[in-house]
Amino acid sequence: MAQVLAAQVEFLWNGYTVHSYLGLRAKSLEDAIERIVTDMLIRARQQGWWERAKKLLGRFVEKVELGLFGTIVRLHLAPEDRRQIVSDFPAILADSLIQANREGRGWLVILDDLNGIAPLPEFAHFIKSLVDSLATSGQPTPFSLVLVGLPERRDEMMKSQPSIARIFDVIVLSRLEDEFVAEFFRKAFEDQAGIKVDRDALDAMVKASGGYPALMHEVGDAVFWANSDNLVDLDDVARGLIAAAEVVGRKYLDRQVYEALRSERYRELLRQCARIAFSSGGTIRRRELKGADNFLRRMVDLAVLKRTSSGEYRFANELYMLYALMEAETKRRKR
Repeated sequence: MAQVLAAQVEFLWNGYTVHSYLGLRAKSLEDAIERIVTDMLIRARQQGWWERAKKLLGRFVEKVELGLFGTIVRLHLAPEDRRQIVSDFPAILADSLIQANREGRGWLVILDDLNGIAPLPEFAHFIKSLVDSLATSGQPTPFSLVLVGLPERRDEMMKSQPSIARIFDVIVLSRLEDEFVAEFFRKAFEDQAGIKVDRDALDAMVKASGGYPALMHEVGDAVFWANSDNLVDLDDVARGLIAAAEVVGRKYLDRQVYEALRSERYRELLRQCARIAFSSGGTIRRRELKGADNFLRRMVDLAVLKRTSSGEYRFANELYMLYALMEAETKRRKR
């Protein structure tokens, strides 16, 4: 949804955007700001304000090159530079707002995947200071700062800086209704690509995506490439879901969850959950995982599992279950 918002700001309203994934690797405020500045420089190349960006940040740029997936910017920051760029960031952003205002354009900054940085008090204080400095700068430029994360991340920030509660409006992204998801797939395949979808295959894609826009796109894309005869059936969906599960698993489970699970026992419990869910039609009962209460609470916190009733859980979406099964099979073959 954040990517959709960024696309609308950029292409419909001609605004400037930057979308930074901070992740578990951003273990300090300096790490986070370095990531954001790097992403700003990449977007400067893409959005046509590179020369202005070089005046602001060029002294920190070590290398710029074109990689397989687009522009790569490498910074060279000594320890004192990392501290300085944190102090300078509000002024850097304010200067960008001044330039955008002269052009009649706005700015959108999205900070995503806050698991590693949200618990740090200095991050919450920095966000509060940044918002205050921009609010009192006198610049009328439209500017939005979006923080993307679970409600627990917001709670962690509020413990350090209670003003976070009044600075940000909470937008809860609920799952889409099945009817809407089915219509999305029907239009994407039949109206746009000219590919028929049989009813069972459509139901399977709706169920697998769980009503979440990001998963709908992953499932649709994977099934499209799995099809070869202009008729999507259950075999196409099965092949597509395996491909989609790998993509989603690498993006989320590998990058966020497995990094948080230092314990090999927890990883094995996750594989066990997948095997239980697969054989039981999706339900995981706590009694089948003896002594795993802490693990189950952790999985709910990380939005991998959801509690459906007392003592019962399910995977938040089927792609997580498929990926954990695939990962378990890979582990078994290596033994």
